[in-house]
Amino acid sequence: MGVLVLMIVGAVLGWLFSIIVDLSDTRRIALNVGAGMVGSLIVGSAVGGRIAMNGLTTTALLLACIGAVALVTTANYVGKHALD
Repeated sequence: MGVLVLMIVGAVLGWLFSIIVDLSDTRRIALNVGAGMVGSLIVGSAVGGRIAMNGLTTTALLLACIGAVALVTTANYVGKHALD
């Protein structure tokens, strides 16, 4: 259940980032959603340990949000400069 929560939180954060920076390209929006999910899962799993079995702690969720935002920001920065 914790993995599902991390995936949803990461996807929502990636989608919100797309709204904030006013993206209209569906590929970039999908990249943000995917990057948010991956960042949230990586950091949440690293911090939370066995989140699938033990549940999700508040600390793991908070750090997963930070990881999602960091990976989405990095993906957008790299993507922007790769296209220039």
